[in-house]
Amino acid sequence: MTFVAYLLLIIVSWAEHGSARARAPSAHGRYTAESAAEWKDPSPHRSGFVMVDGTRLHCLDWGGRGETVVFLPGLASTAHAFDDVSPELTGRFRVLALTPRAHGESESLDTLQTVRRAAEDVRVLMDSISIVRAHLVGQSISGATLTRFAARYPGRVGKLVYLDATFDYGGADEVEEEKKAVARPRPEKGFSSAAEYRAWAEEYFFGTWTNALEADIWASASAGGADAARAAKSRASLLADAAAHSQEYRLVRAPGLVLWAEKTLESHYFWIDRADTAMVSRARDHLKARRQWERRGVDRFRGEMRNGRVVAFPAHHWMFVTDEERVLREVRAFLLGR
Repeated sequence: MTFVAYLLLIIVSWAEHGSARARAPSAHGRYTAESAAEWKDPSPHRSGFVMVDGTRLHCLDWGGRGETVVFLPGLASTAHAFDDVSPELTGRFRVLALTPRAHGESESLDTLQTVRRAAEDVRVLMDSISIVRAHLVGQSISGATLTRFAARYPGRVGKLVYLDATFDYGGADEVEEEKKAVARPRPEKGFSSAAEYRAWAEEYFFGTWTNALEADIWASASAGGADAARAAKSRASLLADAAAHSQEYRLVRAPGLVLWAEKTLESHYFWIDRADTAMVSRARDHLKARRQWERRGVDRFRGEMRNGRVVAFPAHHWMFVTDEERVLREVRAFLLGR
């Protein structure tokens, strides 16, 4: 798959989640790869595959000592999204991450993907390396996988961490939120190179660029182009299933922590010129609609989860990258607490 073709797949999935204020040095000069073949993975993990009903699923293992933590990425992302944060936990935990079907190096032999299937893939991963029980940490749509797994296999879950992952998909609030989103400037003819995309993503989308973001794009871009259409249909199938089945928090016995990234002008629309009062007003209207949509999911978690807690703070949807220290502090305290 070419870099430009890959970006066509990921931009739609990322577009609604916003950007964070820059917190790291510019990516310019630090990252120079223009193809997956040129990229060198610096993260200290082992890379492997697990077979599930004839389908190869990609996983990463950072090792570590202690109870097991399994990371699950959001839509259009891979296990490499956790390349920055995972090594920081290996002093107290064994850390793994699974790339979902139709993402990155994980195969998709058909276009049917459901939340239940995603949960079963986690079970098979655990079975394949003899993990009886694990803490699950999921971003975005993987929150649905966490909930389904915990409801179906209560004895195999320690604790659950939802990284901005309590969305109720497909409702009227989401539709209204999408209508009001303020579009970011983009090149009319798309991105001609990885360098051009990095510069855009740092300036308008993430506000930073890190090893994990670099790894995530190349891990995804290395997938075969012939599978692109099937992968897109599979992801759409997962979204449709998540929209059709609300998260069943009432069935979960495991303790759960929600880290809710509250979207603000600073965390979501930092790129807007504050002197452009009309655009700022539009952005505020969008944030109000988005907060209403997100709050519905968060409030349902609060009302239905037997043993749940919500920590909210202004942040990017990819908070574990842009606000790594805060997220690590909350995750460690929750997983190690009694």
